[in-house]
Amino acid sequence: MTPEANLGTLPRMRRTIHTVHHLPASGGTVLSQAVAAMQDCILLSEVHPDRKFWAPYNPIVQITRGYRLLSEAETKALDDLFLKDIAFIHRAAMERGMQLVVRDHAFIDFMAQNRLYSRLVAVLREEFSVNSLVTTRDPIDVWISCSLNGWLGDLNPETFCFRYRKMLEHFAGVPRLTYEDFVADPTATLQKICRIFDLRFAPNFQQRMAHIRHITGNSGRRAPQIAPRPRQWDKLARDAARAFLASEQYSLLCQETGYVPITENDVARCGQQPPAPAEVADGGLG
Repeated sequence: MTPEANLGTLPRMRRTIHTVHHLPASGGTVLSQAVAAMQDCILLSEVHPDRKFWAPYNPIVQITRGYRLLSEAETKALDDLFLKDIAFIHRAAMERGMQLVVRDHAFIDFMAQNRLYSRLVAVLREEFSVNSLVTTRDPIDVWISCSLNGWLGDLNPETFCFRYRKMLEHFAGVPRLTYEDFVADPTATLQKICRIFDLRFAPNFQQRMAHIRHITGNSGRRAPQIAPRPRQWDKLARDAARAFLASEQYSLLCQETGYVPITENDVARCGQQPPAPAEVADGGLG
């Protein structure tokens, strides 16, 4: 079996790929590890058809970053190769009675590129039926963690929340779960995900997670326990907190997601200056 295997071998109705989407620093890595621990799941982590991000040893990355050589037709040809790789993995999963789940690198489309749509889903839909899930986390906690990792670039709270809202708007109608619910009751949340992705629930998933090493990301969580954690108020700069308070997009995002907005009283709990970003190697952002 090769990546060039006939894409039409499996009936179209069976050729479904499951995708999960979230912003960086939103708990996506630990959640993906848990999903990968289900009995019949193959999970690909932070996958994206764009070739100019990460993977510095990839020759395509080098020519797109260093020389910007690729034409539109050549980019389409690379998308076709990407699809063949995914089709090869999907077929291998199906032959083993397993489901393929692809974790999107949504940061590229909604934060780094300001594309505001999922290119992963757009490319996959050329050959597959796509069954998606979105997970969210309180935008303040996402902002704090992204700031600590130096991933915000020139984003301010208003623009950050606008793009967060655009991601949720793009996936309107798609099942949505929260990181907060997951850490409060991982079993119940994973059982919901199993129903969405047609996976068999593994009651011993926490033990199985200890042996899963290939999931990219893990920008914040280091301990293996799945449990709620207090907000790092001292890592949120007061200027940023005030900008959130004044942000119309933040107010709308909280209304649309049910997250409780911060208040003026919370500002006093914040740090004076933004934290220095940590040094992060190329790789995952989850």
